Formats: sequence, structure tokens, C-alpha cells
Amino acid sequence: MNYVIGIDLGTTALKGVLISESGDRTAKAREIMRYEHPGKGIVEFSVEEYYSLFCSLIKNLVSSLPKNGNVAAISISGATGNTVLLNKDNKPVFKAVSWLDNRDDLLPDVFKNIDIYGIHEITGWPYLGIFPLAHLAWFKQKRQKEYYSASHIMLNISYIYFRLTNKFVIDHSTATTFYLANQKQRKWHKQYLDALNIKETILPDLLTSGKTIGNITEKAAIETRLSLNTKVVLGAFDHPTAARGTGVFNTGTMLLSCGTSWVGFYPIKERNEGIKNNMLVDPFLSPKGNWGAMFSLPGVGKTIDNLINYLINTGTMEEKYVEFNTLAGMSHVGANGVMIDLSLPFSQLKSVIHDLEETANLSDIFRAIMEGMAFLIKTKIKFYENRNIPVNEITMVGGASKSRLWVQIIADITEKKIKLLNGQEAGATGSAIIAGIGAGLFADEKDGFMKIGGLPETIEPNGINKKHYQKIYKKHIQEKNSNYGK
Repeated sequence: MNYVIGIDLGTTALKGVLISESGDRTAKAREIMRYEHPGKGIVEFSVEEYYSLFCSLIKNLVSSLPKNGNVAAISISGATGNTVLLNKDNKPVFKAVSWLDNRDDLLPDVFKNIDIYGIHEITGWPYLGIFPLAHLAWFKQKRQKEYYSASHIMLNISYIYFRLTNKFVIDHSTATTFYLANQKQRKWHKQYLDALNIKETILPDLLTSGKTIGNITEKAAIETRLSLNTKVVLGAFDHPTAARGTGVFNTGTMLLSCGTSWVGFYPIKERNEGIKNNMLVDPFLSPKGNWGAMFSLPGVGKTIDNLINYLINTGTMEEKYVEFNTLAGMSHVGANGVMIDLSLPFSQLKSVIHDLEETANLSDIFRAIMEGMAFLIKTKIKFYENRNIPVNEITMVGGASKSRLWVQIIADITEKKIKLLNGQEAGATGSAIIAGIGAGLFADEKDGFMKIGGLPETIEPNGINKKHYQKIYKKHIQEKNSNYGK
């Protein structure tokens, strides 16, 4: 029996699934990421330790492989945007720089004669100042000796591929977060490389998602306990991969991914639909199928974590979330008038919560947090609906999807039915589908989803609750949040 392994390189954890070609979910595994914070705004990690963590994840999955089982292929996707530089001996020049890193943004100094606002049209993403383009500008200005000694510049996912196959490659979807590729022309953008003094020869080869890189090396086979016959297949960026793992292929559907950031992913027909609406654009299934467009509420998941930690003093984070969910369930629609604006930074929210504690109980505060998140999502959806990007149904994945209460609140407030499928393993499942395509087990993404994607559960909006929330939104939210989508 053939099996595939799908890996999701998340921001907080590395996740993986082992699935048979007939859809049997044999195993799943998880490894927690560890970051270093050597200075203000600096977020780094050891790329060699990262690979060891990856190998531990794979070995965990392989240990569940039946005796007659064969891992035909492995594919890797995830929240990349982490910068890795290697020297001529293929050893790290620096620690890997996380996309969470917020050190000085020196790109305006490097791109003096280049329109930073034009980056969106070229790369597919508006310039954010926290991804590899900004990291490289910083290295060029602050660490010139080491920067110019680099023989290879890549993202963390390319480093994993290198350790598995001895090849430097990246897919077009993941390369979007590099900010160095011309998304429409599907090649590295020379003007940006020249500004950074980077030769194309030190960058990974740009290839298509689903392309087989090759079999793993003998050394990697020992490190991972995979067979030498295992193919390594190029994955994609995390949200487009999760869309594959949940069957979100068509216009009118939306994937709502709830993690460190909450992200809405839309399949769209034309790339320009996303560009003109200031969305993050991904190649997704193009040129034969739809493009993908995303909005992001960056860091809002972390803000919610901070609020829960602030209000619940004991227990693990998992235990705190159980208490958060239980207490929120003791409140009612509208949280007895408590409103919490999650678009505010945590420092301001802390002050708001402190004042609320004098007049409101914890149940109402927690329900207001859930409702506040749902109101943000509703406002985003309405913004894009007004710009001809409609949503008929939402598929929800990530941590919040485990809370039936929260899912129902989002359904009631957005007035959309919500599908639940593959939860926190959506990205890994999408990677497994891509692995199966590369191994020749599935004809394409839709065929792979039909065979191993699974069946969703559907949550419908509650008619009575929906009417209550319509009144609350009109009275308190609509006018205040009218510019959130801009």
C-alpha cells in the first residue's frame, strides 16, 4: 500500500500527517518551534536545529507505517518567509531570520531608485517590511562581510529540500513571500536582485508546485528513516495548501485560517482582482485554474492569546483555552453589552479589559472576544463583497475551529454556513495531496481531495441569533469599522 506524508511548517509548530492513497489517516505528529530573541524586535532560530526538528517529526510519522506500507512521496508546505543564508560549505552564515522579526527596515535605503509601492504588482504581495526582502536589505547594510560571503540565499523550506535532495529549489507559490520573484513572468526579478547585489545563481531554482524534485539521498534516508525510493515533491505556501486540503477551489468559497494571524483565502479568476483590492495574491491553481487572494488580520491570534493569558493566571495554554471556551459559553448573544475591538493593539486592549473587569464578568468578556473576532471577519467579508469578491460559504481551520461555540458565533455574525474539515491538519493534508500528485497517485488537486480530503461537517447560522447580531452590527460596528478593509 502506498502512503504519502504531508508537512506543514507552521509558525508555532511543525505538523505532519501520514495518509494512505485510499484515504486512511494513519498518523499525525507535531513538533513545537523554538525561537531566539537576542535583541529588540529580533526573532531568529537555528536552521540546523530546525532540520533536526523536521527529522524528528518524520521519524514519528514513519514509526506508524504498516509493515506492508511504502511512503511513495513527501511534500512540504508552510508559513515561510524565513530567511536563510549559507556559505560555500553550505553552512549557515547567520541564524535563520523569522518572518516575525521586526528589526530595522532598511529597504528604503537600498531601493532608493525603485518604487516600493510597485512591489505589489511585481511580486503579488504589498510590501510589509517583515519578510526576506527587508531582511536582506538589513544584512546588506549592517552585515556586509557575511552577506557578500553567502553562496546561497533561500527560505527555510528550500533548506529542508536541500537537506533531503541536495538540490536548491522553491515553488512559485512559496517564492511569493521571498519578494524577489516576478509572479506573472514566473522568474526572479532582475531589478530587485541588482539592488541587493544578488546573482540569480545563488537563489533556488523556481519550479511549479507538485513538481518532483527527486528521491531523498542516502544521508537523508538515515536521518528521517524514509526509504530511498521516497520522492520529494514541491509544495506551496500555507494557506493555498490548506485550501487544497479542504477542497476550497472555486470562486464564492473562502478558507478562514485561524492561527497567529487570521487569514481569509479566496479563489479568484483573475490576478488583478486581488491586486486592485490590495490583497495578497498567490498563483494557486493558475494558469489552468483559479488564482488565490488573501486578506490578513496579522497577529490577532497572538493578541487573543495575550488576553487569555492576562485574564487566566494558571494552567497550560491548552487548559486556558478550555476555560476560555467554557466561560464564554455561559454568556449570551451580545455578551450583555460588552464590546471588545480586537483591531486595537494589546497594550490598549489591556487597559480596556482592566476597566471592564470592574463592571463585567469574565464570561461576558470572553464571549465579547469571540464576537469581536467574528465582527472583524464580517467587516472584511462585506468590504470585499462590495468589490465583487463574494462569499457563499466559509471553510474554517485552525485552533478556533475546535470551539463549536466560536464557530457558531462566526456563522451567526457573518450569516454564512461554515464547513469544518481537517482542523489543524488542513495544511498538512493539502501537502499530502500535492505529494500524491507528484508520485502519480492522483491526477490533480481535486482528484487528490476526493480521495483523501475527507468529508466536512456543516454549521448553519442560527436564525434568531443572526437577527440579534444584525442589530448589534448596525448599531455599534458598521460605522466604526467601515475602513477596516482599506
